Amino acid sequence: MTSPPSPVVLTPASSSPSPPPLDSLQLEDVSLKPLRILILGDSMTQGQEGDHTWRYRLWHWLSTQSLTRPIQFVGPYTGTMTPNPVSPLPDPNINASGGYALDVDSEFDSHHCSGWGWAAWQMKGMVYDLVTKWQPDLVLCMLGFNDMGWNVSDAAGTLESIRDIVLNARK
Repeated sequence: MTSPPSPVVLTPASSSPSPPPLDSLQLEDVSLKPLRILILGDSMTQGQEGDHTWRYRLWHWLSTQSLTRPIQFVGPYTGTMTPNPVSPLPDPNINASGGYALDVDSEFDSHHCSGWGWAAWQMKGMVYDLVTKWQPDLVLCMLGFNDMGWNVSDAAGTLESIRDIVLNARK
């Protein structure tokens, strides 16, 4: 069984106002560039110290597949939620310095943007800046439980927030 050819993107060799002739096009090997994935989520995505997290399970599964591109998780945080802190946190809104299960592969790219108690209505105002900064190719979003679970929103309002996340990520 033969493997599929590497994907390529055609890019102009110069930036002229008219389309360049075909012989001046260069091939850019997309397979060398990582597929950048931004994961947005709540506590189920962030995980708690000692967890494997579904992010790790996804990364592990992707690393065992015959992908044409390497995978890179992006985002401002790398850890899980720590156990109840002994002293006040420097920023009580962000607690992402917890570790993972002891058998988590040291190669795990654990970057993410998820936090304990986060809701879709909060993320819709943050996602544009996150996408601008981290330049993901793909955004995975696991939000909405806290919107309805804590009676912040009903189903229609939660769906509207998710729609706004998608629209703001695409801007």
